[in-house]
Amino acid sequence: MPLPSDNSGRGWRLRPGQLAAGLGLLLLSTLPAHASGACQWDEPWPEAPPTHLLHADDPLAQALVDEWEEGANFACSARLVTLGCGTGCVSGAIYDVATQAWQPLGFAVHRDLHQEAPMLRFVTQSRELLVKGTLNEEEAVRRLYRWDGQRLAADDSSLSD
Repeated sequence: MPLPSDNSGRGWRLRPGQLAAGLGLLLLSTLPAHASGACQWDEPWPEAPPTHLLHADDPLAQALVDEWEEGANFACSARLVTLGCGTGCVSGAIYDVATQAWQPLGFAVHRDLHQEAPMLRFVTQSRELLVKGTLNEEEAVRRLYRWDGQRLAADDSSLSD
């Protein structure tokens, strides 16, 4: 399979951010279970979303209802939904079927100038959420969060710039 090319005739070249994005996802998916916040949940995904979110007047709750059939995409038993909040901005919420916890992320993350990597990176088999961008238009961060089944908490000790 040929590698991506910049069409300059000098071979292939990664664009800024591609290597970092790929390494971040690789890191989340290959760390040992005890280091990656790995999880396990063997129950089937419920057929219907929780009734208290079905009719909630909340765009994030509606996004969860709209995506319900897709199943878990975070922390084994949770669905992380996102909504755009402007150009290069995303907010979100987590619903965990195992604990029935519903938590908005509590922040919006904005894409930094020239940032091509996703602002939120996560995988189904991990309780970790990597955030890269500007939080609430105030603080540029690269921060790891961990989901404990009830709430999302920052783990600033795990990353360094």
